[in-house]
Amino acid sequence: MPFAYYRRLTRAQQRVYQQSDRVGAIRLPGARELRPLAEALAAALEAGDRAAVQSAADRLLAGLTAALRVSPLRTQVLAVRPSRSW
Repeated sequence: MPFAYYRRLTRAQQRVYQQSDRVGAIRLPGARELRPLAEALAAALEAGDRAAVQSAADRLLAGLTAALRVSPLRTQVLAVRPSRSW
């Protein structure tokens, strides 16, 4: 079921949405090699160490984008979850 904003999309944008919505899985080449990075992120999250979480997230994201051959991305780890009070 599309989100509420779907009706505001152009027909071309709706086609892209529908095509994307049909993707059930993305093959991740070298997933085994990325597992230690995911485990390091989990450990950093468990410890509550923001700097360690940032570092682990950066390494995991670098590995993911390299494996998928997409442009690099940046992560930003905040000390607290942003509020929606705006």
